[in-house]
This record gives sequence, structure tokens and C-alpha cells, in this order.
Amino acid sequence: MNIPRLILSMIFLLDLLAFNSAWWLYYWVRAVMQPLEFKNIPEDLWVTSIIMTLYWVLLFFISGLYQVKTIVSRFDEVVKIIKATLVGTLIISFLMFLDETRISQVTDVKLVIFLYWLLLTSLALFFRIGIRTIQRSLLIRGILARKTVVIGNGKRAILAVQNLKQYPALGYHFIGYITSDTPVVKLDPVLGPFGSLKRLIKDHDINEIIVATEQEDRKFLTEVLRLADAPGIGVKIIPDLYDVVSGQARTQQIYGFPLIDLNPHFLTPLERIGKRIFDVLFSVIFLTAASPVMLVSMLIIKLESKGPIFFIQERAGRNGKPLRVIKFRSMVTDAEKHTGPVLATKDDPRITRFGKFMRKTRIDEFPQLINVLKGDMSVVGPRPERQHFIDKYRDIVPFYERRLKVQPGITGLAQVKGSYENSIEDVFEKLKYDLYYIENMSFKMDLTILFHTVFTLLRMKGQ
Repeated sequence: MNIPRLILSMIFLLDLLAFNSAWWLYYWVRAVMQPLEFKNIPEDLWVTSIIMTLYWVLLFFISGLYQVKTIVSRFDEVVKIIKATLVGTLIISFLMFLDETRISQVTDVKLVIFLYWLLLTSLALFFRIGIRTIQRSLLIRGILARKTVVIGNGKRAILAVQNLKQYPALGYHFIGYITSDTPVVKLDPVLGPFGSLKRLIKDHDINEIIVATEQEDRKFLTEVLRLADAPGIGVKIIPDLYDVVSGQARTQQIYGFPLIDLNPHFLTPLERIGKRIFDVLFSVIFLTAASPVMLVSMLIIKLESKGPIFFIQERAGRNGKPLRVIKFRSMVTDAEKHTGPVLATKDDPRITRFGKFMRKTRIDEFPQLINVLKGDMSVVGPRPERQHFIDKYRDIVPFYERRLKVQPGITGLAQVKGSYENSIEDVFEKLKYDLYYIENMSFKMDLTILFHTVFTLLRMKGQ
């Protein structure tokens, strides 16, 4: 039984109860406070209650309040809920003031709005804190604790274990050490050497791996991630190794014991469904709105140069699965016939005149929304790359293949923040942004990236 998912299900059901109860209580309290103005409960109260419930579920989802987590800071969750309910109530207030007829019938509008916010927030916090308190109690008792090993061979490994044992509410059940080299201090118990990590994970049903080696070693961490590449296995490092992941990893810090998650669980099933629904809706709306531009582009491409309108290229998708990316052709036909796979450069002679305009405005990327509709890509995510370049970079750019852990996208954080890949330094820079997105991805971040993408398009900086 997946207890964290069960707890999330309970939280979701209690939130539904809180949203509905707050709406009904709001009407009841108003009836008591203003019996003359509010003597009859509307017949459609059930309908409005369902609408409000859907509204708050969406807002809580966007706010990241429906994530599967074994360890949760109750204070952080309280802050998140208060922020979400404040923003949501302000939106409702704005919509209410648009209806001048209805608002004129309400005495003391501000008090009414505050009353609803107070009821909703109080109920949501009451249920959420109650569940999280029970969850913390289960962690302390070891019921939810995850079987944990520490990789190391010295004092840093011992210190990590001491912290794990000092804070049982972190949910780590330490079962033994895995030695990365010849131990310089006495370690007990030792499950085996690092070379046997894959077998040890299976034999001991390990859930969490904490790397506490004495030396910072990128290749070693890359090997840990490769060997621990199984569903449900968490890999974390202690802060002294923070610069290994370019300073942009998701950090877990509770009880003053920080850990950096190198192998986070990216999206919950609910979040994946929400992301997919958004991808489909966005693609349909955008393709419909942009269809005149796309039709004109197709005509110009055909008239300007010989060759097909569309350029279809095989790239690596999620988990390396091949996908055929669809773009408008912006180069001459057989552009790589004599050179083999090469990246486009500034003022590349292979690019057609209209192709240069399309690349600057990103019009050539529009057909990839068809890939999104097919489910091969997402609107937001790391750009899909050709296997040739993945093979080229995997040995010289640590963690490069981690980009393949999630669905590739048309636009991403690396596209709005980074530059084009004209050098190996640019590859490192863009990977830093991709890793940050992967380890912190959320619906809210997707919307932020799309917002910045609009300005990127307007600046016409494409190459």
C-alpha cells in the first residue's frame, strides 16, 4: 500500500469537505447576521457549491498543494494555504464588484468577503494540519519511514547517520552503509561496496540513498544516479556537494538538516493529468488562432525554395524513446548532406530568407503542437535533442541525460533564460536551467515560462 498517496487522497477528500462546508456555512452565518436581507437560501446553492469546489480544487492544484510527499513542513503548508485562499478570494471579490446590481444589494461587502475567506481558510487549515500531524506521528513511529542507506567511507557518512537518527520525523529508517572506498573510520553495519549498489537496492528493498562521500566527484554521482535509476528510489546529497548540481536543485530542509534531492519524483498522477489537459487545450486553441499565419507560411515556403513544406526529424523523447519532431522547413533541402549532424549558427548560409524570419519569430516551431496533441511532447519542457548530440555530450556534460526523465517541450526555461548552443559552455548553461525546471516543475512554473516565452517571441532573438 502506498501510504503517502493514501494520505494525499484523504487530504483531497477533506479539502472537498472544507470547500463545500465553507460555502454552506457562509450562507447560514449570513442568514443569522442579516435575517432580513438573507432569509431564503437560494435553490441553486448546490450548483454554486459545486462550481466553487471546482474553482478551489484548481487553485490549490496550481499552488502545489496536491503533491505526494512523505515529509512535509506544516508551517510551509499553512503559508501556502493562506496564500492560495487570499488570492482566490481576491479574484472572487473582483468578479463580485463587476456585478453592480448584485453588489448594491449586499450590506457591508467587505465584511461578507472576509467572512467567507475566514471560514474557508479555517476549515482547510484545520483538516490539513490534522492530517499532517497524524502523518508526522506515523513517521516518528517508523510506519511511513523509508529504508535508507548512506554511501560513504568517513566521518561525513557517520554525521549523516547521526542526523537521520536524531530526527525520526524526517522519515528515514537507516539500515546500513555502502562503502564508496576503503573506510577510514569504523562503519557499522556495512551492507556492501558501491560496486554492488544495484544488487543491494534489490536485496534490501532500499527506498532512499544519501551520498555522504568525502570528496566531490561528479562522475561518481552520475554513476549513483545510473545505478539507482529505478522507480521510487530517492537520491540525496548533503549540502557540501551543492555546487555539483550548479546550485539549482530542489532542497529539502526540515529540522535544520538540509538535503538536496538529485532524483526527485517529478509529478503526481493528478499533476500529469492536469498538465496533459492543459497541453491539449493550449494546442487546439493556439493552432486555431495561428492557422492563418501557418497557411501563409506554408505558401511562402513552397514558393521560395524547392523541397517539402515540413521538416521532420527524429529526436529523443522521454526516457530516450524516439519521436519525429515536425517543424516548418527553414533550411535548404538536405542541409546536412555533406556535413552530418551540426548545430545551426548565426547567419547560417543553409537557412532560407523566409526561414531566417521564421526562426527569429519561432514560427517554424508552431507545427510541433501536433506532436503535443499526439502526446509525444508537452508545451513546456526541455527541448528534445538528437541522439547524436546526446551521445556527444553525455560523457563531457554531467547529468545531461537527466533531461530525458521528463516529456520534452516546445519551450522551456533554457529557451527563455539561456542562449543558443554555440559552444560547450552554452550547453552547460542550458543544462543548468533544464535541471532546475525538472527538479522544480509545476503548473505554476509552466505558466511563468509561457509568459516569458511571449516576450522572447516579441524580441525576435531566434537563430
